[in-house]
Amino acid sequence: MTNLRKSLISLLAALVSLSFLWPQPVKAYEHRSVLLDCARKYYSVDWIKQLIDLMEENKANELLLHFSENEGMRIESKQYPWLTQGEKGVYTQEDIIELGTYAKEKGIELIPSFDSPGHLRYVLDRYEQHYGYSIATELSDQCIDLANPKAIAFIRSLQKEYGELFLQTGSSQFDMGGDEVFSNWLWSKATSWKTYISKRYGRSLKAYDAFTDYMNESNAFLKELGFRSCRMYNDQLKKGNLSLDPDIVIEYWTIKGEVPKENKVLNYLNFYLYYILDPNLSYLGGNADAIEREWTPQFFLNKKMENPIIGSSYCIWADIPDSQTEQQVFEGVAPLIRAWGHKCTT
Repeated sequence: MTNLRKSLISLLAALVSLSFLWPQPVKAYEHRSVLLDCARKYYSVDWIKQLIDLMEENKANELLLHFSENEGMRIESKQYPWLTQGEKGVYTQEDIIELGTYAKEKGIELIPSFDSPGHLRYVLDRYEQHYGYSIATELSDQCIDLANPKAIAFIRSLQKEYGELFLQTGSSQFDMGGDEVFSNWLWSKATSWKTYISKRYGRSLKAYDAFTDYMNESNAFLKELGFRSCRMYNDQLKKGNLSLDPDIVIEYWTIKGEVPKENKVLNYLNFYLYYILDPNLSYLGGNADAIEREWTPQFFLNKKMENPIIGSSYCIWADIPDSQTEQQVFEGVAPLIRAWGHKCTT
């Protein structure tokens, strides 16, 4: 071996050794979502495109359109036109295709966020007005009765219509919601659910098992429709007789709930990642400096998370929709999305 060759090999070995001392690039988290509550506050199509531009600049790759809430439904239904009839500020299905196309050009997936079995007061009120009877549970006017086949069939028909619409835009994921169904003390009063689910499985089960079964069935239905992955919130999760499907991704927003160890997790931690249109409500961590200084996608306050963490979402909620204009919302969230996006990709 020549002296020159020996010298080159020694130099290469030295460079390889030094490379371990240099900071290595961090791979960005797979899911970097922004959720927009457009159910309670109408945002113009142009404004949403502006938000998509901001997301692209900060390396976000998913926009969840949360289009149904207790206070409103924002996307037209062609099978149930009475759902949005007379409402101000409704997106046509063509608007959604336009937004999906624009987002796709920016490398962003448009994801439907349609919450059930709860957060449905507006939809259930419209249903009762149209048909003359209710499909809500007696315990809550914002939740469907899981023991009522007509209620299940109606929600499945909406999941199908809106799911097929978003699939046209290239969506591969569906946000099923599943949050804030009942307070803990109410579960024991849902006797019709207990009777229904026990009969369905031929053994004694609890009312909570009807909820788990509903979320599992929703997951299966949407996957059969063509979605690759479904997600749901964590606050209602607890141990029951039935197990949650392990491929449902968990949106962890609050320290409530017991996350199954098998499920992957997205960090939605409200303390840092909720921008809420309510002048009387704010979270101490909800500023850009705190996000940069304290938060990471692996940080869950006092919760030690052993599940795989696959990403995060910054959420824009419209609790009091008229408390801010579109422009004020944009100016408010822009620095927060920049800080959050930076922490998701470095």
